[in-house]
Amino acid sequence: MPFGQDTEVKWYSEEGPFTIQTLDSAPFGKIQIVQSTSSAPYTASAIVPHDTPRGTYRYAVGLFSVADQKLVLDPRCPPIIVGP
Repeated sequence: MPFGQDTEVKWYSEEGPFTIQTLDSAPFGKIQIVQSTSSAPYTASAIVPHDTPRGTYRYAVGLFSVADQKLVLDPRCPPIIVGP
């Protein structure tokens, strides 16, 4: 991710609607919950401000699988890394 400029982070799913929750802290300024759109394709985005402290930011995703009619949780998604 480029350092020193605002950067948009995007998530995408074909499986179903999802919610993202940051863990501990967030590059978006605070612990935050981001919800996807409610119809396919399911997308969400957030802006990482240019003055975000360097670091590794972790988040979890909860996804409702439309095909399986069940909730799936991924508590260890790849982190967002800010900095050179």
